Amino acid sequence: MIHKLFLFAGILFIILAIWSHHRRHFFIMHHRHSWSRRNFQKLMVRRISGKLNLTDEQKKKLDGVLTDMKAKHDSLCADREEIMRQVLVQVESDSLDEKALNELFQKKWTDIREIHPYMLGRISEFHGSLTSGQKQKLAGLIRKHYERAKWRCRN
Repeated sequence: MIHKLFLFAGILFIILAIWSHHRRHFFIMHHRHSWSRRNFQKLMVRRISGKLNLTDEQKKKLDGVLTDMKAKHDSLCADREEIMRQVLVQVESDSLDEKALNELFQKKWTDIREIHPYMLGRISEFHGSLTSGQKQKLAGLIRKHYERAKWRCRN
């Protein structure tokens, strides 16, 4: 019984996380001058290149990395509707089919794990093009972002 309660809590958490992501995505994309994703990507390249003083070659590499990340993200999101439909069918049923849900989530995590090595390779390629000063600035930006975001993981 407790196992099913934890499974149900996990499913509810996933649903709320997806909903939260969509709310945040809606705010970013629709309340900032209705930017398209491509324009948002250009904005990110412009901001990062401005902070790190990137060369034109480095800007092209960064844009390529962001384009690949968007394509991989879109491929992960392709089956989002089907997954949500299957989760809702299970939640609305009299009993949860744990095996079916485990297989569904296992497939999703397998897809995610397969993308990570490729994306890390692309990020490493961009990192290799940075000078040591740019790497230090990038580390400072990551630290700043971490400091702003670490409240989310407080105990």
